Amino acid sequence: MQTLQAGVGQVEINPELGMQLDGNIGQARPCKSIRDSLMAQALVLRQGSTICCVITLDLLAVTREWTDRIREIATTKFGIPGDAVIVHVSQNHSAPSLGHIMMSDRLPATKKWPWLRGSDARYHDIVLEKIEAVMAQAVASLAPVSLRFGGTLDGRVAFNRRYIVTGGRSEMVPSGQDVIAMEGPSDPDVGLVSLVGEDGQTVALLLHHTSHPVHAFNSPEEMFVCTAEWPGAWRRGVAPALCPSGVSMVINGCCGNVCHANLTDPNFSSTAEKMGGLLAESALRAASSLASGDQPKLAWARTVVQLHYRPFTPDVFEDARRYIEQHPDPIWTDATQTMTRNRDWCYAGGLLDVQEMCSRSPTFPYEIQAIRVGDVAILAVMGEPFVEGQIQIKTHSPAKRTIVAHMCNGYAGYIPTPAAMSGGGYEAKPSIASKYAAESLSMIVDASLKLLGGLFDE
Repeated sequence: MQTLQAGVGQVEINPELGMQLDGNIGQARPCKSIRDSLMAQALVLRQGSTICCVITLDLLAVTREWTDRIREIATTKFGIPGDAVIVHVSQNHSAPSLGHIMMSDRLPATKKWPWLRGSDARYHDIVLEKIEAVMAQAVASLAPVSLRFGGTLDGRVAFNRRYIVTGGRSEMVPSGQDVIAMEGPSDPDVGLVSLVGEDGQTVALLLHHTSHPVHAFNSPEEMFVCTAEWPGAWRRGVAPALCPSGVSMVINGCCGNVCHANLTDPNFSSTAEKMGGLLAESALRAASSLASGDQPKLAWARTVVQLHYRPFTPDVFEDARRYIEQHPDPIWTDATQTMTRNRDWCYAGGLLDVQEMCSRSPTFPYEIQAIRVGDVAILAVMGEPFVEGQIQIKTHSPAKRTIVAHMCNGYAGYIPTPAAMSGGGYEAKPSIASKYAAESLSMIVDASLKLLGGLFDE
């Protein structure tokens, strides 16, 4: 078998002060300070004629439009097939997005207050130029590597964020209601994949855990601070010992219903630095017993699943249209016009976009990608599937270690379990962020396992 090669690159992608930080609905969040740098990172893998690329971005989201532009650069400038390029964002709520995810620009209000769309157009081309540079670094540094992998468990830092309350409904942050139980699980797995050069130095270190990066919501002041959140803190914690001269990349898993807050513990508190530090402890413990093997096989595959939209009743769209007609502009909390009084206007505007999507096609083309590196699989899925789907995929995957990356290759919103859709709550509320039929998660799981099965079918 031909030698596996890997090359890496990284570059800072901080926004300018004053640019919109994404991640909260209906709030202007001009960046006032930068605590630590956001990064764009690239890992290029090559074995003979097979080549693929994983790009990670410390951003909230990336849209399909910008994914396509990144893939075009990969193909035309570096000869990497677009279908072999994974664009993964950490879903960092203290950063901009690459593209607009909240709504289109059809409404006059979104032209008057562009931040209502969820990102800052001034930021987009800056990032695209830097992503090209980081891919160039990775291609230029290709060199032979060997593979090591392993992991451990850490149940101290991430928890299911949906709670069943009296009456059987589910809420993300229950207020004034009796909590019966957490609705579902989290995934405490801490995964490590190390690519080691011929000199014994780690070229690339993939770090895998599953949790929303939402520490910005700890205080009002944090909402205006740009930071790489817990993924950045984790990278900094492990780099000196495990990857001093290479690139440490965090892959965030399916955390649609998982975050750092534990409402069952009245004494629990968490910051991004604390969470990153605890994960670093676990990674350092796991690093002493990583498995290795023969020359790993490199392969990749891609599929598209057509997800049906949920059965929106006609009155949902009619109510949204009526609301926008009655309130062409958002209702603000004060004269500064920087915070909507509630999210109704934003939900209504987004639903009008969903209505147009449904009129164009009854289904959404949901992309799934997989890269095999020896006994390791990297699986890329769109949007925010609930963690139950990830656990099923990992349970039945043919790989010895499966790294699931959510929020890849375009924005798709939440993909809850059928039970969660029945329970309601923020992630299940019919909206532009929750628009697929109840069977969607199981379809994604089935298609993912079929894709992985093909890659590992010897």
